[in-house]
Amino acid sequence: MRRPFPCDSFARLLYQRPVNSASHSIKPAERILILGLDGATWTNLSRWIERGDMPVLRRMRDEGAWGVLNSTIPALTPPAWASLVTGTNPGKHGIYHFRHAPAGDYYQRRLNNSRDVASPTLWQRLNRHGKRVGVFNVPLSYPVYPVDGFITSDALSPEATGLSTYPPELAADFKDFVIDVLNYPGALPGTANYAREMLAFIDENERVLIHHADVALRLMKTQSWQFFMVVWLVLDRLQHYCWKFSDPALEGELKTEEEKQIGARVRLLFRQLDAQIGRLVEQAGEDCALAIVSDHGFGPMPGAFFHSNRWLEQQGYLRLLPAWHWKRVVHGNFPRVWKHRFGLPIDSKFGFVDWRKTKVWADPLESRAVGIRINCAGRYPEGIVPESEWKSLRERIATELATLKSQDGGKQFAEIHLGEDLYRGAHADSGPDLVAILSKPFDVPPSFRRDLRSRELISSNHQVLRDGGHEPEGIVLLRGANVNAGTKLSPQPIESIAATVLQLFGLPIGDDIDAEPILAALNEEFLRAYPPRRESETARPASPSSSQPEYSDKDSALVEERLRKLGYLD
Repeated sequence: MRRPFPCDSFARLLYQRPVNSASHSIKPAERILILGLDGATWTNLSRWIERGDMPVLRRMRDEGAWGVLNSTIPALTPPAWASLVTGTNPGKHGIYHFRHAPAGDYYQRRLNNSRDVASPTLWQRLNRHGKRVGVFNVPLSYPVYPVDGFITSDALSPEATGLSTYPPELAADFKDFVIDVLNYPGALPGTANYAREMLAFIDENERVLIHHADVALRLMKTQSWQFFMVVWLVLDRLQHYCWKFSDPALEGELKTEEEKQIGARVRLLFRQLDAQIGRLVEQAGEDCALAIVSDHGFGPMPGAFFHSNRWLEQQGYLRLLPAWHWKRVVHGNFPRVWKHRFGLPIDSKFGFVDWRKTKVWADPLESRAVGIRINCAGRYPEGIVPESEWKSLRERIATELATLKSQDGGKQFAEIHLGEDLYRGAHADSGPDLVAILSKPFDVPPSFRRDLRSRELISSNHQVLRDGGHEPEGIVLLRGANVNAGTKLSPQPIESIAATVLQLFGLPIGDDIDAEPILAALNEEFLRAYPPRRESETARPASPSSSQPEYSDKDSALVEERLRKLGYLD
């Protein structure tokens, strides 16, 4: 049974509270709460607010500064959250995907984890300045590691129930913790079980949301903290399967009674989300500064795939090994544990490419993004493109992709980015040479293997259940004594959140952070009293406890199966 939510009565009381007076003394924040809403977008949240379904979020917006938070390119969960909490680009923190590919390697070998985050996190920076921190369910926190305060594992950890924590004894209080939604719908629209499975999926999302809110509140009440960050995954999970029910603008497209029933249930879930936000805000108190952020936005899933590797193969840049058709089938059904036993990479392009004759290949990423890589001699084991020629080859590929036309005469690719324009730092060599973003009617297949399955350059996306996909425009909302109330912000880079939190605390900003604080959100008196300043960064990246192992083969298989259900892996 769905728990009654306190949205109506609580939100009315909260909304009637007076706005903080401007006569307060100017001083930095004493405490800051970050609420991360994975996949949140103003595209639908603004419409729910206008309909009166999210009064708490409406009040937060009225009393704060808000706008779009631009994600990483591509807009994918691991690099985006890593950039948000470190303030650095993937070239510095080293996270490009769910899976890890060593520099100079053709293949993804394993899942990324906290040990791969090569830049200091916000909480590590704050620890160095004497701030006590709390971190709950933030992606790439597993394995956990020592902090001054507490930290828990996240949804990319292998356990389905229970938490890993630092300090370790904290885990005893959360043995029944449910890590994420585990059951996804499989029945197609129009079939007998469709409505039942969709409603059960929404119910499970609500139970996990309330459960995670309860745990966050318990940690807020029982633990000492000056900075607390929590991430909820409910919108990402829900919107991947229920986008057409999640945007009020699409309500007119719900024709059948079962669709209208699902739409009404989703509306209740957004009201529940608003209520749970209110619970955390109330617990934090009026003297606590607030940031509500997301790693990326959301929108409808494109209706067609463009097969970049098929195009490269047709142009003679990519050569495939004999019998790759059969290898594609075998590799796709080969168990993860067996791949490790026989020393095979988990990357889906293993066994397909003749590297001795290949100049260019593409790694499908996410959010319409394709990573183009040049098989450069000296960089890759079987590289054939001389160092003196790779830039001219890259320029030729970029020009050809930029001029490529779709079937309706429009541009096939909306954006072409040079790798060095996106990625700077010690790990920039791990990134693609080019990142190409498809125009909105098109998406990338979830893997190299599927990219080659189609004989045509363009194929229809027949996935009707997973109807939502990532968009780069996430959200940021700041509220607190030193924040300009009622301010609509211009789009901000995702790296600006770390700098803004440090600024709100009145602390110096590490010189490795790639963005400035969001100055338009902060009032002039505060900025005059505490002007932004930079310092040489000496905080260290994560150092997980030796008692926390990395993923075993069984662990990796469990996490990868969850990611497959969301369409991130093949």
